[in-house]
Amino acid sequence: MNIAAATGAAADLRTAARRRLLDAAVQVIAEKGPHDADIEDFVAAAGVDRETFDACFASPEDLLQALNTRITVEMDWGLEDARNTIDDPVVLLAAIMHRVWAAFTADPIKGWVALRLEGSLAPIHPMWREQFEVLHRRAVSDGRFHLTDPRTARTLTFGAFRMAIRDLYLGQVTPDHAHHLVVMLLTAFGLSREEAIAISQSQDVSAACGAGRRATAH
Repeated sequence: MNIAAATGAAADLRTAARRRLLDAAVQVIAEKGPHDADIEDFVAAAGVDRETFDACFASPEDLLQALNTRITVEMDWGLEDARNTIDDPVVLLAAIMHRVWAAFTADPIKGWVALRLEGSLAPIHPMWREQFEVLHRRAVSDGRFHLTDPRTARTLTFGAFRMAIRDLYLGQVTPDHAHHLVVMLLTAFGLSREEAIAISQSQDVSAACGAGRRATAH
């Protein structure tokens, strides 16, 4: 085997080990949380040794950041159709909220891990923040939302959703809670209740249909 082939084989092994560690981290964090999990937990769950972990990640925090990025990117893939077909920033924002809710309802482990990572010191991925603030600014510019600080609006939205998803997993609310939450947020930002209800209902149905198609595909 030449040097290039050997280097490629080593890179493939490292990629496979990194994937195994990320897959194992989902279960470890779901069970122990990001604060109580250590390298030994990740190594044991993945079936690799400490040397392999060190070759893949600089620290447990590095692994948490990578896992947070992976979950964010996977969630973002499920929003591509909405971004490509919906131009109205208010409708697109509602569509994103309903699709995120549907995804976390369909995969509670991933949703629970995402919630626990949000409460850790792992850096927050900027993707969601940037998308929300762009849509909020567009809606304000269109005269649909009140003129408010997009950071405050983001805090309200993300905080409400984290609490609602947590309550869903604890059995304190039902899946239709998303509709009421989206209506509340849209009206808080400036829409009439009638328009907020109509938009939320349409995107609730679309998200449910999309979740059904993904479940059938798998």
